[in-house]
Amino acid sequence: MKSTPVISIVALIVFCLVLSYGYVRYTQAATRATLEAHIGEVELTLRETAENLKNNTEDELVATYVTDCSNRTRTQFDMHLDTLASLSTAELEQTELLFEACADYFAHKKRAEVEKLRMELRSYEHLVDTYDVIAPTANRVWQLEDWHLFLSFQEQLAALLEAQVPIQQEIIILLKSGVPEGDPAIKSQVEAAQEITQTATVTTRQMSSVYTRLSQ
Repeated sequence: MKSTPVISIVALIVFCLVLSYGYVRYTQAATRATLEAHIGEVELTLRETAENLKNNTEDELVATYVTDCSNRTRTQFDMHLDTLASLSTAELEQTELLFEACADYFAHKKRAEVEKLRMELRSYEHLVDTYDVIAPTANRVWQLEDWHLFLSFQEQLAALLEAQVPIQQEIIILLKSGVPEGDPAIKSQVEAAQEITQTATVTTRQMSSVYTRLSQ
């Protein structure tokens, strides 16, 4: 009869252990579900940013603090760029003013969107690393290598856009100072611009291939 309290204590301990185990399992499941939902939200934002970068479309957040010149000014500036060699000195002076307002918009826009993608990818990577710790047997595929590769190509494209701006400016300055179109100084700038364009074409093709994998 004296063994009854001992049995009762053992039973209580077992019950507490089972209850604790069940609570831990419940907590882990709740944490995993919450984390999966958060990962889904961040991944959606990441994909939206990537799509905007790939298609050169407007990112709503970036558009709030990186703005282009007016449509009329942009049209005028682009027309001047297409016909630089035939512009008069007065028109080249006007082009310089338009340059200050419009020239670096696309470079700034691309750079801002790339930095946005970088921050989103950092957050995404942190979340999936945490998920892999709490759910090591889930065997989820996150495509982190392709995401970093896509970011790298976008960084290269941003750098190429930034490199174009001073080249355009130098050509305008040379033409305004009376240097003829066929002068070696202008030819070297044109060749540099063409090299940038060719590099951008190859990089864009590589980036698009990675984007296709990420979209599957």
